Amino acid sequence: MVKYKNRLLVIFRQTSQEGPQQFNDRISHQIDKNNEIWEFRSGRFRVLWFYDEGKLIVCTGVFLKQTNKTPKIQKERAISLRKKYFHDKENGNIEYGD
Repeated sequence: MVKYKNRLLVIFRQTSQEGPQQFNDRISHQIDKNNEIWEFRSGRFRVLWFYDEGKLIVCTGVFLKQTNKTPKIQKERAISLRKKYFHDKENGNIEYGD
Protein backbone atom coordinates (compact mmCIF):
# COMPACT_ATOMS: atom_id res chain seq x y z
CA MET A 1 0.00 0.00 0.00
CA VAL A 2 2.80 2.44 0.84
CA LYS A 3 4.26 1.87 -2.62
CA TYR A 4 1.00 3.00 -4.25
CA LYS A 5 0.65 6.02 -1.96
CA ASN A 6 4.18 7.07 -2.87
CA ARG A 7 3.42 6.53 -6.55
CA LEU A 8 0.40 8.86 -6.19
CA LEU A 9 2.69 11.52 -4.72
CA VAL A 10 4.97 11.13 -7.74
CA ILE A 11 1.95 11.45 -10.05
CA PHE A 12 0.90 14.67 -8.27
CA ARG A 13 4.42 16.11 -8.48
CA GLN A 14 4.78 15.25 -12.18
CA THR A 15 1.29 16.58 -12.91
CA SER A 16 2.14 19.91 -11.27
CA GLN A 17 5.20 20.22 -13.51
CA GLU A 18 4.03 18.80 -16.84
CA GLY A 19 0.27 18.26 -16.64
CA PRO A 20 -1.74 15.02 -16.64
CA GLN A 21 -1.64 14.58 -20.44
CA GLN A 22 1.80 12.97 -20.06
CA PHE A 23 0.23 9.84 -18.54
CA ASN A 24 -1.35 6.94 -20.39
CA ASP A 25 -4.97 5.90 -19.77
CA ARG A 26 -3.94 3.42 -17.09
CA ILE A 27 -2.76 6.27 -14.84
CA SER A 28 -5.09 9.14 -15.78
CA HIS A 29 -8.30 9.08 -17.76
CA GLN A 30 -11.69 10.76 -18.00
CA ILE A 31 -14.49 8.83 -16.29
CA ASP A 32 -17.37 11.25 -16.96
CA LYS A 33 -17.32 13.34 -20.13
CA ASN A 34 -20.53 15.27 -19.40
CA ASN A 35 -19.24 16.52 -16.04
CA GLU A 36 -15.54 16.48 -16.97
CA ILE A 37 -14.46 14.23 -14.10
CA TRP A 38 -11.07 12.52 -14.37
CA GLU A 39 -9.32 9.81 -12.39
CA PHE A 40 -5.73 9.19 -11.31
CA ARG A 41 -4.90 5.54 -10.59
CA SER A 42 -2.18 3.85 -8.57
CA GLY A 43 -2.81 0.22 -7.66
CA ARG A 44 -6.22 0.20 -5.99
CA PHE A 45 -5.99 3.90 -5.03
CA ARG A 46 -8.16 6.26 -7.06
CA VAL A 47 -8.26 10.07 -6.98
CA LEU A 48 -11.12 11.80 -8.78
CA TRP A 49 -10.49 15.33 -10.04
CA PHE A 50 -11.56 18.07 -12.46
CA TYR A 51 -10.00 21.07 -14.17
CA ASP A 52 -10.48 24.74 -13.39
CA GLU A 53 -9.04 27.71 -15.28
CA GLY A 54 -5.31 27.94 -15.82
CA LYS A 55 -4.86 24.17 -15.75
CA LEU A 56 -5.72 24.09 -12.04
CA ILE A 57 -6.59 20.55 -10.96
CA VAL A 58 -9.07 20.16 -8.10
CA CYS A 59 -9.05 16.75 -6.39
CA THR A 60 -12.36 15.66 -4.88
CA GLY A 61 -11.10 12.75 -2.80
CA VAL A 62 -9.25 9.46 -2.72
CA PHE A 63 -10.64 5.95 -2.25
CA LEU A 64 -9.69 2.30 -2.62
CA LYS A 65 -11.30 0.80 -5.69
CA GLN A 66 -12.74 -2.67 -5.16
CA THR A 67 -14.60 -3.31 -8.43
CA ASN A 68 -13.86 -2.87 -12.13
CA LYS A 69 -15.99 0.27 -12.46
CA THR A 70 -15.67 3.44 -10.44
CA PRO A 71 -18.37 3.25 -7.75
CA LYS A 72 -21.39 5.37 -8.61
CA ILE A 73 -21.37 7.04 -5.20
CA GLN A 74 -17.77 8.22 -5.73
CA LYS A 75 -18.58 9.62 -9.16
CA GLU A 76 -21.72 11.36 -7.85
CA ARG A 77 -19.70 12.84 -4.98
CA ALA A 78 -17.11 14.23 -7.41
CA ILE A 79 -19.84 15.72 -9.63
CA SER A 80 -21.53 17.31 -6.61
CA LEU A 81 -18.25 18.76 -5.33
CA ARG A 82 -17.44 20.11 -8.80
CA LYS A 83 -20.80 21.90 -8.98
CA LYS A 84 -20.34 23.29 -5.46
CA TYR A 85 -16.80 24.42 -6.26
CA PHE A 86 -17.85 26.40 -9.34
CA HIS A 87 -20.89 27.83 -7.52
CA ASP A 88 -18.67 28.99 -4.66
CA LYS A 89 -16.08 30.33 -7.07
CA GLU A 90 -18.73 32.33 -8.94
CA ASN A 91 -19.88 33.82 -5.63
CA GLY A 92 -16.36 34.77 -4.52
CA ASN A 93 -16.15 32.12 -1.82
CA ILE A 94 -12.95 30.45 -3.06
CA GLU A 95 -9.56 31.71 -1.93
CA TYR A 96 -6.24 30.60 -3.40
CA GLY A 97 -3.02 30.50 -1.42
CA ASP A 98 0.48 31.13 -2.69
